[in-house]
Amino acid sequence: MKLQVAMDVLTVEDALELAAKVAEYVDIIELGTPLIKAAGLSAVTAVKNAHPDKIVFADMKTMDAGELEADIAFKAGADL
Repeated sequence: MKLQVAMDVLTVEDALELAAKVAEYVDIIELGTPLIKAAGLSAVTAVKNAHPDKIVFADMKTMDAGELEADIAFKAGADL
């Protein structure tokens, strides 16, 4: 079983701060839709660079052009 934390914050700085506090306890770091929409995919890259050993889940909740959206998230460093 893997433990996942959902980070519903709005800035990369807040995401990095929260990730640093919980990384040792979780397997998956989920970046919420509000963060990605507010800060862009740089948030995914920043968290993945800070925690390369963690699964980073970019929760983008996008139905239109889903494959395109997923591809850009994967290129930014998302694992899911």
